[in-house]
Amino acid sequence: MVQEQEPAVLFVDDDEQVVDFLSTFCRALGVEHASTTSAHEALQMCATRRFDLVITDLKMPTMDGVELAKRLKKEHPDIGLFSFTGETGHYNLDELKEIFEYIYFKPTDYSRMIGETMKFLALRKYPGLR
Repeated sequence: MVQEQEPAVLFVDDDEQVVDFLSTFCRALGVEHASTTSAHEALQMCATRRFDLVITDLKMPTMDGVELAKRLKKEHPDIGLFSFTGETGHYNLDELKEIFEYIYFKPTDYSRMIGETMKFLALRKYPGLR
C-alpha cells in the first residue's frame, strides 16, 4: 500500500521573524511545511517537492510575491496561493484577488490566516468534505 503524502505548505517571506513564527505554528500543529526568505529559492523548492499551498509576502527583493505566484500557477496549476503582506501599496487589489485565494495583512490577520490554512490543508487531504 502506497502511503499518501501529507498536505504541505511553503512559507515565503523576506522577513525571517515571520518565517520563524509561521514555522513554529506548523510544528506545534504537526503540519508538513518548509520555508524560505527567497522567491527564487521557493521556485526551486516547488520544482523538487510537492506543496499544496504557498503563502507568500508580496513585497520582497529581486522577485515579488505576485511574480512568484504567477510562475507557480503556470508550473503547478493545482497549487493554492495565499498572500500574507504588510502592504498592498502599488498593487491592484482586483489583480491580487485573481491570483490569490486569500489576501491577509500583517500583523492583524495572523489568526484568520492560520485558520484558513488549516481548513485548506484539511480539504486537500479529505476532498470529500467540500
